[in-house]
Order: sequence, then structure tokens, then C-alpha cells
Amino acid sequence: MGEKCYYNYKNGNGELFALDSTYMDPTQLLKESKATWKICYFHHPLYSDGKYHGPDKDLRLRLEPILQTFGVNVVFAGHDPLR
Repeated sequence: MGEKCYYNYKNGNGELFALDSTYMDPTQLLKESKATWKICYFHHPLYSDGKYHGPDKDLRLRLEPILQTFGVNVVFAGHDPLR
């Protein structure tokens, strides 16, 4: 990862993107990916009904259009424990 808090790697026709959801930086974006399957994962959930934190609505407003535009197939997030 070097000094970056985000990275990506390819495996076959899939590409995984580990994004820094605390400090979203435009250089993390997916513009250049030609992968068939794009999978993103990061800490803060865009949607959640978790008991303690819930969704990050500001991040959702900024990130969801980008995920849709660049054809991300799956997003995983954490942050909230199960109820």
C-alpha cells in the first residue's frame, strides 16, 4: 500500500477496491477500471440500520453516484455491530 490508505488489485476479470471512506480522495475513483466485476469495500456503510452508528448519508450522497456510474457490482462495508 505504500503511504496510501486505499488500493486496488485484479484477479481474473474482477477488480477489488479497498477505499478509505474516512478521507475520500478523487484519486481513489474507479474511472480507469475495465474489469467485468468491480467490488468495493470500505469502513463506513452507505446504508445501515445498525444500533450504534447507522448509515453515513453524506458519504452516500458523494459516493453512490460514482459507484453507479462506473458499474460497481458489489459494495461491502462494516462499522456497525449486529443488533
